[in-house]
Amino acid sequence: MPEVIDKSAEQGEELNLTFSQSAKQEILQAMKNRLLQHPIKLAEFRKQNLYNRLQTEFTYGRRGTEKTDEIGYADEFVLFIILLTQAIFKPFYISLCVRNKTLEEVLLLLFEQIFQIKPDRQCNKSSVTLLIRRSKEKRQITDFLRSYFAFDPDTYGFHFYAKNLEAAEKRSILQALFLAAASLADPSLTYQLEFICRRCSVYELLHELLVEINLVKVRKSRHPRKKRKKIVPSKLVLRSGDAIGSFLLFIGIQQKLLEYENIRINRHLRGDVNRVVNCDNYNLSKTVNVAIEQVKEIMTLQNSALWDSLSEDLKFVAQLRLDNPECSLKELQDFSTIKYSRNGLYYRLRKLHNLATAAAKDSLQQTID
Repeated sequence: MPEVIDKSAEQGEELNLTFSQSAKQEILQAMKNRLLQHPIKLAEFRKQNLYNRLQTEFTYGRRGTEKTDEIGYADEFVLFIILLTQAIFKPFYISLCVRNKTLEEVLLLLFEQIFQIKPDRQCNKSSVTLLIRRSKEKRQITDFLRSYFAFDPDTYGFHFYAKNLEAAEKRSILQALFLAAASLADPSLTYQLEFICRRCSVYELLHELLVEINLVKVRKSRHPRKKRKKIVPSKLVLRSGDAIGSFLLFIGIQQKLLEYENIRINRHLRGDVNRVVNCDNYNLSKTVNVAIEQVKEIMTLQNSALWDSLSEDLKFVAQLRLDNPECSLKELQDFSTIKYSRNGLYYRLRKLHNLATAAAKDSLQQTID
């Protein structure tokens, strides 16, 4: 009998993914497919002057800045960056904690294809720890990272020149940093892409790459001559919707980018509609409130001795307001049989306001006396 596979649990897990998790899942699934179709060999990218490009301060070789329609990837850098940023190096083993099943499969493929290593798996409740215990394998990885990335296992510091990398290599490095240290907020609530950088080397690398692709500006010291205590930054945050969209486009998240842009468009449309409605409501309420106050002032004038001394022009404008208490100045201008400009109507209503204020003060003074 053929085996029946129940996909309800898998569909339930996919439905429960957050926007950030689903974006990472899209990256991992595409990466897994590439690794299965086109395996990576260590000897291939060693021939690409990788050491010279990483450890040479001046510009060496192509930088990959030319614009092409084809999007390339260098998936081996995903393993390198995750090892540099997430792995724990101990005297007798290297451990790497993974909380995503697809990420675990991708890392196992990369370890096997690049270093011909099969790490041991230690399963926990919500994660899997990949362990490299054999001294030869541990030394192979440590020597590689120390040679190519100037990695120090004691301080976890590393340094290399990202300016000499090609566009595909920069893309894969940013993919690895996004998988390892980023959290993308739901765009229907807010625009925020946050990177948690627990090591200064990670922050410097991330900042350098984001400057390269024009997503952040170069930092300028406020006091260049003053020596300040070096503080390790803990996070780097992008809060611009355009910058986040450009970042997702650069690292190759296509499906989630379309969803992200659709949500942005809906938010902008709702925001524009709400602003127009709020503006109209405010203008209408302001017009009604001003008209009510003007009617009260005119009625105060009619009950005072100043009414008889008013000119026919002011009496006409006052009666026009009493007959149309809910109208704006533009509408009063249309209803008037005498041609007034809006400034002319405003001037006469303002004069009626001043007279009504004076009449109220006189009435109050007579009451006190």
